[in-house]
Amino acid sequence: MTRNEPVPEFGTLPQAAKRFSIGVKRLKRHARDGAFPTYTGGTAWPRVKFIEVEAWLRSTRVPVSSHASQRVREVLEREGGVK
Repeated sequence: MTRNEPVPEFGTLPQAAKRFSIGVKRLKRHARDGAFPTYTGGTAWPRVKFIEVEAWLRSTRVPVSSHASQRVREVLEREGGVK
């Protein structure tokens, strides 16, 4: 894809898996479970809207624990990054 080509809105599950660095089997399982919609459009391969897969992926975000935040502060202080 060159810089002037538009980014595709739809793609296959393997294309979405590659784009978001997720295993194809895992992505297929979540699609089957209804985590995000799939579209057939008369094709053999179901299609997904990349923005819908991204929205689902963002919804699975795990918050940073207070312990992890404290450790980051400690490391940054030790390395002189934050006072």
